[in-house]
Amino acid sequence: MLLIDGVKYHEWTPTNEKEFERIVSEHASEIFDENSIYLDRKQKLKSLSGVGSIPDGYVITFGDSPQWHIVEVELSSHPLHDHIIAQVGRFISGINNSNIQRGIVNAIDEEINRDDFLKLRLRKAIEPTEIYRFLAVSYTH
Repeated sequence: MLLIDGVKYHEWTPTNEKEFERIVSEHASEIFDENSIYLDRKQKLKSLSGVGSIPDGYVITFGDSPQWHIVEVELSSHPLHDHIIAQVGRFISGINNSNIQRGIVNAIDEEINRDDFLKLRLRKAIEPTEIYRFLAVSYTH
């Protein structure tokens, strides 16, 4: 147990990755920032050679330079080099494929356009830039 300013924090270990993904999604505003937008959207990233992987979601962060990022939730029990680094490498290869990047931008744009509140939050944060254009040029890795 950890005690900070009278608040007790207990160590928690997820039983599986699905449970961990759910917790990350539920607490995204505390993990990434209260002004961020987390999209629990699976969209496969595939390199030009056809090797691919599916991230757990995407987050749009605001501030001086709003950007969107790929999110992958991993358990610490997974092997670092054989699993995590290999997966991140597949994400980078996939996102460098312009067709895949366009597909991700389309998927994120569709997700945002389904939710008027998200659309309003994003428009307010990036104005005067149009949402699709913002998504197309604001990826960082």
